[in-house]
Amino acid sequence: MKTGDMVKLKKSGRVGIVLQKIRRCVPDGNPNGDFNIEYTYRIACGNDIVVVPHRNFHLSVELIND
Repeated sequence: MKTGDMVKLKKSGRVGIVLQKIRRCVPDGNPNGDFNIEYTYRIACGNDIVVVPHRNFHLSVELIND
């Protein structure tokens, strides 16, 4: 997945385009100072913007073309 890919939301059937891939460093909760990296995607579907996490991405979004 990258910016500019066309996707289809499985639940609603709407088609959109990936606007942005966001990378965040999140603390893992242990006191040793480690971090986990989480990715989310901003998808534009008409006038709406949907934010989809990368975790279980294949369950909610289908890639149309890359």
